[in-house]
Amino acid sequence: MNSLKSVILASQLNGISAEILTQIHPSNQRPTMNETQVKYLTQFILLIVSRLIWVMPLVMGIIFLKSKFVINYKDSLKKLRTHHSALSKGPVKRYIESLYKTRLNQSNQITGSCTQCGNCCLNQQCFFLEPIEDGKFQCGVYNSLFRKFSNCGAFPISNEDIQRYECPGYVLQAYPMIKIKSLKQREIS
Repeated sequence: MNSLKSVILASQLNGISAEILTQIHPSNQRPTMNETQVKYLTQFILLIVSRLIWVMPLVMGIIFLKSKFVINYKDSLKKLRTHHSALSKGPVKRYIESLYKTRLNQSNQITGSCTQCGNCCLNQQCFFLEPIEDGKFQCGVYNSLFRKFSNCGAFPISNEDIQRYECPGYVLQAYPMIKIKSLKQREIS
């Protein structure tokens, strides 16, 4: 990290924005995927899940320590098929894109809070969604370690998410533009 600070300091002296250097520094880079790779990875994941869906109630029951997934096998299987269908309409692709930062707009910020409407939970079709009261919902596996690796923890990452699920709790706002002057520009003004 000290070498990065040295490079940033040196770049400031040469009139290069430190912000640009931190963005291109290898420690801040993740591998990226092009649209074709995202498409094929999405299709592969959905295919694997569709082939294993019959065993998923048992797997989910074990992972999340919820015997109701196994006891109510037929109902769980029906809900999982609905869940899979909803996932195939874009959320898996969006998750992969967010994971590999292929399509994020960093010039905006998302503000607001969850209203527990359940819309972002695959339009109330999520396998884990549980009704709590008067049109409000909660995630049945919210406190699970595995949820942190899911698509859910990233919601919303874009205006597309907010619009797709007609989310009443979040809005997209543009970041205020901050211009950074180099030392040469500062000396002139």
